[in-house]
Amino acid sequence: MENTDDAVRAVENVGHLSRAQCRASFEDRFDAARMAANYERVYQRLLHSAPPPAYARGSVISRNGAATVTRRWRARERIF
Repeated sequence: MENTDDAVRAVENVGHLSRAQCRASFEDRFDAARMAANYERVYQRLLHSAPPPAYARGSVISRNGAATVTRRWRARERIF
């Protein structure tokens, strides 16, 4: 589907969908191994991407008042 109109037209055909095909598609797309691999791929991409610009880093105040987000990014910059 490309837009809302396509979605509306698709709803008209919902009664013709095969329950078995829907289930098979779901099991293929949301299999635990596949989802884990997809998450791992996203995490790897994030690890190898540039850190956000300084203005986007901000400071998050934790319970002890430390600017944890900024400190983590600075530590990451030293490591990589």
